[in-house]
Amino acid sequence: MDKIMYTSEETAINYLNQTGNDSPTAEEISATIVTLDNMRKLHLLRKERDMMISQTDWWTVSDRTITQAELDYRQALRDITDVDLSTVDLDAEGNLLFEGWPTNPHIVVDDPFA
Repeated sequence: MDKIMYTSEETAINYLNQTGNDSPTAEEISATIVTLDNMRKLHLLRKERDMMISQTDWWTVSDRTITQAELDYRQALRDITDVDLSTVDLDAEGNLLFEGWPTNPHIVVDDPFA
């Protein structure tokens, strides 16, 4: 299955022109598209990760004891930006498609087949 690239060739050329490359080769354009898409993926991962961490900040209040599962989940969220970006996709509109999020220890998923 071909990956959908969010960044257009025109955007890559404009970016290269702004960085001083007025005559980019096809290889430079392709590499720039990958670079810009990876920058977007990382930005969107961080944005989503930051929101998920902020939803757990109450776990760390001083009058509450945080569990090891909660600590592990928060650490896994912090580590998410170390993911191989080839496992992260963007849809045609440039929205994040990622299934590698850690499981929140407070979310119980019932198995209807159990």
